[in-house]
Amino acid sequence: MKRKNRTAHKRLLEKRRRTLKQRGGGDEAATVGEWINRVKMSHVFASKGTYALRELKDPYLALPASSEYSVTFDLNNGQEAENKVDIRQEGAAMKEFLKESIEQLPQLSPMQFKQYISGVRGSAIGDAKDIVDSILFMIRLENKIRKKAGESYPLLDENADGLANDNMYPLFIWALLLNCPDNIEPGFSTTEPELGPLTAPES
Repeated sequence: MKRKNRTAHKRLLEKRRRTLKQRGGGDEAATVGEWINRVKMSHVFASKGTYALRELKDPYLALPASSEYSVTFDLNNGQEAENKVDIRQEGAAMKEFLKESIEQLPQLSPMQFKQYISGVRGSAIGDAKDIVDSILFMIRLENKIRKKAGESYPLLDENADGLANDNMYPLFIWALLLNCPDNIEPGFSTTEPELGPLTAPES
């Protein structure tokens, strides 16, 4: 039954995509709000069934590749002059944290992502300030996206173990990591944390 429901939802999503194109909307979202709504419409977010993170990598969720800052993709709506950063720059910042681990992300299941974060936190460097700051940056970014997404998406606890709370999955930052352009310079909407690559310890 789950598979049948997923197939039906995929057909509905394709119909919505075709409608958008017929209306002249183009393939890429024009604003951060539109992008968030597209993520919410994805079968991963709509069904919350069994999935791998790669299922969030989708041309329909791809963010524009322009490396120029755009207020339409700024989660602060350009209101914080000292923090003019759009969501694509923040996605690039997360890629900096994850380093080579980003290549493994599409293959992970939600539970494997939880194990990955828990492995980092449980390692000898798990409490290091740069590691904790990097995780907190991602949690704050996730929460900023959730505030725009609506009341159906409760906020994560703002502590270093917040990303490992699988009751809050799926995460919007997964879709951001998988659909953020590669040519973007990292940016930070909050105080820039000391970069700490989240590399899971070898087992």
